[in-house]
Order: sequence, then C-alpha cells, then structure tokens
Amino acid sequence: MMRAAALLAAALWLAASPAWAAGTPAGTAIVNRAEVVAMIVGSPVHVVSLDDTVVVQEIVDVDVTLQSAGNVFVAAGGIDAVLTFRVTNLGNGIDTLSLVGASAGIAGDDFDPTFKKLVLDDGDGLYEPGIDPDYVPGTNDPILDANDPANDSIVVFVLNDIPGAALDGQLGRSELRADSSPGPAAPGTTIAGAGDGGVDAVIGLSGGSDTELGTYEVSTLAVAISKSSTVLDSLGGDRPEPGATITYELVVTSSGGSTASGLVVTDPMPANTSYVPGSISLNGVTQTDADDPSTDGSNFSVTNANAVTVTLGDLPGGSPAQTITFQVTID
Repeated sequence: MMRAAALLAAALWLAASPAWAAGTPAGTAIVNRAEVVAMIVGSPVHVVSLDDTVVVQEIVDVDVTLQSAGNVFVAAGGIDAVLTFRVTNLGNGIDTLSLVGASAGIAGDDFDPTFKKLVLDDGDGLYEPGIDPDYVPGTNDPILDANDPANDSIVVFVLNDIPGAALDGQLGRSELRADSSPGPAAPGTTIAGAGDGGVDAVIGLSGGSDTELGTYEVSTLAVAISKSSTVLDSLGGDRPEPGATITYELVVTSSGGSTASGLVVTDPMPANTSYVPGSISLNGVTQTDADDPSTDGSNFSVTNANAVTVTLGDLPGGSPAQTITFQVTID
C-alpha cells in the first residue's frame, strides 16, 4: 500500500511539473530542529530535538531547442549548411551531456542531407569555422550547471551537405539529440548515488534526453539590382556640367521559387551632388521624402544620412521588376 502511494505521489509530481527549472541545488541539506519550552515545578525547561536533515536530490532534465524561426534556406549542392540549436540543463545540478546528430531516414522530408559533424559554440552564438571546436564524443562533452545562468546552456551547430540533385522547394531534415549522463530513463526513475555529490538522481519529464529537428529548404532565389543614369543640362543636352540634373534608375528583380523578405534599397548621394527634393519614385508613383511608413516606405536622409532609402518588403521570386528613380544636381 505504501509503495502504491509513493508511485501515485511521483506521478502527481510529474504531471504537475511542466519543466524543472533549477530550484534548490542538488545536494543542499535542509535541516529542521524542533524545541520545547516549558515550566516544570516553577523552573523553565528547554528541550531541543535532534536535527532532521533532508538532502535535496538531483533532478535530471535536458532541453534541445532549434534557434531559427523557420526553415533554413540552402542551395542544392551546398557544403556545411548550418542548423543552430541550444541545449539547456533544466534540472538542478551539474550534468555532462553527450550529443548525437543525424540526418538519414527522418520522416516527412524530400531528401536526406549528408550529416557532417557537430560544432560547439565558443559563446557568441555565431558559427565560426576554424574557431568553434568540433564536438568529439567523450572528449569535450558539454558540462552544464543548471544553477549558473551563464553556464546552464550551450549553442550547438549541426552541419550537413545538401545533395546536388535536390530541387527548388524541397525539404531535408536533420536532428540533434542530447543525453544526460545519468539517463536516459523513464521519467520518475531514481538512480541511487548518481547525482551531484553522491545524492540520488531523479529523471525528469524529458527522460534525461531530448531531440529536436531542423529543416533545410532548397531555394534558387536570387536578387539582383541594376543602376543607370541620364543627364540633362540647362540647355536640354546631356552634358554633365555644374547645374545639370542626373536621374538615377535602380531596377530590383528576384528569381527562383522562394521569397526575399524585408528588402530595403539604400543609395547614398554621390560626392559633388545635391539631392532634388521630392524626386523619389517607385514604379512610377511619387514617394515622400519624410519618414512616413503609413504612406510609403521611402525617405531621404532619415533612415540613412544623405541617402535615399526605399523599402520594398517581401518580394517573391519572379515578381515584376521594382523600379526606383530619383534625381540629383551637379554642384
């Protein structure tokens, strides 16, 4: 009956805990002492109990999270395509984690990337070839301290090659798994003496192991910009003399099966010229010089000093060319 009650209590603890996030460090002693004060035959008596000590067990929990918001766009035949993950110790102790990357046979994609290696971030969150160290199992396994916010997680890069035969829009998946040193095991499992300082380790909700997927998307998207100019002098000719007006034309195009997001075009004024106020146009529509995104996405010398800035936004491959014009005069 007592065993059944203990199992029920463990089940309720697991169900009520969305994710263990540190808390009291493993190995902490919780000491309790009671005392009694009384008067016996007119004299005070002070009785103190023996200390009752409970040592906090280690909770073993790990989380792997993809750091990109969506698919990572790659080119067919690409080398060392990077997926970025963060591995976090969600327990209340110090864990050594082993890492495994894989790409073959993952359901739901169109092709298998070729797994190359895992790389450990040096702390800046950026993949830097030749600077960030390659992961070597058993040699530089990450040691994460859940009680130290500066050392409770690490960024891990998964590198794959993309097959040259992959087609535009096709998806390929790769995964990262992190296993804690006392686990993996069923949530609620107690491993005697496996925690910090020899305390018991209790496997948390993750089972002491977590796996996360990342997705590559093949894209042939290309963005191009061309620029040309025409000169009009004061006599109607095309001589570039002081006082003449130069009209610049910029044409932005996109091709491929994906979408270029957040396109912004910036063109600084050339030396020895002055911008002609109110001369910006986009696809034949006059733009304002002020910073008024509710009216248009263009301005002069607001977003960037002494420069024309035009916001095009998202531009799917194959969209009509976007034509920007503006004018300057030669000083």
